[in-house]
Amino acid sequence: MGEGGGDRPGDIAQYRQLRINAHLLKPVQQDELLETIYRVMSGANGDSQFATTSTARQNGVNGALSSLRVLAAEDNEFNAQLLELLLTRQGHQVQIARNGIDALKLASEADFDLLLLDIHMPEMDGFQVVKAIRERESDTGQHLPVIALTARSRKEDREVCLAAGMDDFLVKPLRAADLQIAMSRLVTAESPGESDKLSREQSDHGVLDCKMLLSICGGDRQVLAKISESFRSHLPLQLKLAGDALRENNSPRLREAAHRLSGMVAAFSTIAGTVTSQLEELAAADRLEECRPIFEQLEELARELLRQLDGISIEALQRQAATSGG
Repeated sequence: MGEGGGDRPGDIAQYRQLRINAHLLKPVQQDELLETIYRVMSGANGDSQFATTSTARQNGVNGALSSLRVLAAEDNEFNAQLLELLLTRQGHQVQIARNGIDALKLASEADFDLLLLDIHMPEMDGFQVVKAIRERESDTGQHLPVIALTARSRKEDREVCLAAGMDDFLVKPLRAADLQIAMSRLVTAESPGESDKLSREQSDHGVLDCKMLLSICGGDRQVLAKISESFRSHLPLQLKLAGDALRENNSPRLREAAHRLSGMVAAFSTIAGTVTSQLEELAAADRLEECRPIFEQLEELARELLRQLDGISIEALQRQAATSGG
């Protein structure tokens, strides 16, 4: 960091020669420091290594994506917070809809550039929402780009979403880079094509998926801290709701609780996310006796996950990912 009073002649050239990605003048403002860290770690520097923060936030992918008005339909509190963080940090305006009815109402009343649509929502699911939107557009001639969000990554799931009228498909937990690429592709009217981002590597190196978590938070310390805090506060309650439903032999409530858990834990652990998906599927099939050992396994994984998240930092994640080969 340079001292106050401005740069000396030749400083910028020297920074470039030393491959320094950014520089700040002291005294440094906290907001300016956080934005600069985000810009450097997310690689959103634009054409110049020394682009201003506002320019870096507006350029998006390869300088093609300006600030967008985004409607995000997500009923899971944790996932909604994550979406809002990722999108606002990229310079977009975000409005959250907590169910399908609200999503359809907002999409009808306001002018949005993009809809991020969770498939599984209360009141109306994502398929019902996009069907209503496309029917309305058949009269207006307009087209709202829609990206389907789902925890399922099978090829058939993607094909069903595209056939229903979605423009693209992303698997939760979302990664900052994947989201940015998909948004840029749609807004610049490029063909969605087959995305290799749908494949997810299975981690064999412990409960916490360091590589995934780094990707999701975009290397941003503030985002990591906020989503980790939110996770620690929401996880115990969601586990309790699932446990209560299981003890009461209530399959529908257990399936709903498992669905909410799946959206949370998959952002931090591929292993725990897989176990939670199994629990949801068994509950949906009313196979409660098979759910019991799965839930016990999930509780154990959750305890270990919370332990590993205690005091976690970007640097620790990077070290662990490198050590594990992630």
